[in-house]
Amino acid sequence: IHTNVIDSSLISGVISNKISHHSPIFTASKIAMPSKSSHTDKVTIHYDYSNANLQKLCQEIENDIDRFLNGCNSFDIFLELFQEKIDLSCKLLSPKTTKRNSITNPWITQGLINSIEKKARLYFAWRKSCSPRLPNGDGEME
Repeated sequence: IHTNVIDSSLISGVISNKISHHSPIFTASKIAMPSKSSHTDKVTIHYDYSNANLQKLCQEIENDIDRFLNGCNSFDIFLELFQEKIDLSCKLLSPKTTKRNSITNPWITQGLINSIEKKARLYFAWRKSCSPRLPNGDGEME
């Protein structure tokens, strides 16, 4: 069986079990894990490509479509204009440094981070709206 990564393929073949009219194929590959030191490297994030920011980017391009269509005589000019729109809609005011990346925490996606931040904002807003403690001092009714 031919695989798309020949160099790391240890074995590949067909399982002749005939579970259905198609024979299952398999491959076992040798994959080198990154060294442990690279797992703790901090990453600096300069852009936030959230759905909201990408929507802003699309809106910026739509608003300035004439400049894209008529003003881009070369790819370099197009690239400068496109970078300007990305900076306007997606660039963070101050870069964030984090240890979270797809290697150390593959389950932590940008959507999950956004949900955590929203939950924290809602919690703190709720805490500010709570009434002061009750007369017995512990916040619970007697």
